[in-house]
Formats: sequence, C-alpha cells, structure tokens
Amino acid sequence: MEMTERICADIDLYPYYLYRQKNMAGNLENVGYAAEGREGLYNILIMEEVQSILALGAAGSTKMVYDSEHIERIENVKDVRSYLDRIDEMIERKRTGIGKWRANGEF
Repeated sequence: MEMTERICADIDLYPYYLYRQKNMAGNLENVGYAAEGREGLYNILIMEEVQSILALGAAGSTKMVYDSEHIERIENVKDVRSYLDRIDEMIERKRTGIGKWRANGEF
C-alpha cells in the first residue's frame, strides 16, 4: 500500500476515497486514486452507499438503496456456467428488487 501511495504521488494522483474491507483477511483498504478533477463519482456514491446500482453478469452484485436504513444486495452466482443455467432466477431476483425500489418512489 505504501508503494502504491508513492507511485501515485509521483504521477500526480491523490486518494479520493477509502473503503475498509472488513470481511477481507487483514482488514485491508480499497483506496481510489485520481488526478485532480477526475474523481469517479460512481466510486464515491457506491462507497457512501447512497446510490442503487444494477449489476449484470456472473458475480455481479446489485445494490438497492431503499433509504438510509435499508440497503439490499442482490448477488449473482459467480460461476459462469451456473449463471447461464440460472439466468431466469437471476433476472427475477433483480426484478423483485427493482419492484421494491420503485414502490418506495425511488424510480
């Protein structure tokens, strides 16, 4: 992590978000670096857990933010063959989550 910080500083990138990986061995950090004025809004919104995101494909993790107290994750299976075999199930789970989100007046 120290090497990454030094290299990024050398090329004028600075950290603009930090996410602690609480379920990862060693409690490591996920740090986003960017040039000034080039920060990724997506990363900021996702790390702050204030933005819903629809993820598709194997291992995709949809996050539905219903309100500040209620966030639901809808994860797809990781194995590509299993994902393809269960595609109808994956789609229906997303539909259900989006339906709840729309019912909350978020859409």
